[in-house]
Amino acid sequence: PLFVLGFVGMAVLNSVGAFPSAVRQSIHIVSQFLIVGSLAGVGIETNVVAMKKIGLRPFYAGLCAALFMAVVSFCLITLVGIR
Repeated sequence: PLFVLGFVGMAVLNSVGAFPSAVRQSIHIVSQFLIVGSLAGVGIETNVVAMKKIGLRPFYAGLCAALFMAVVSFCLITLVGIR
């Protein structure tokens, strides 16, 4: 998708220091607002009745996957010595 190219382009420009500090702060604030808006949109579209029909097994599978990734990430960070 086209937004991926925009994301990568903005990341590259930010990495090379193309934006002044004030602009970076503004971009950060706008990005937080957009993330909150997108999460709210996902929440509004969530069908609770359908989720109840599916049950808790998919939730537990996602929770286990997230916990596994957190533990593996923590172990790798500890082994590499990143602080």
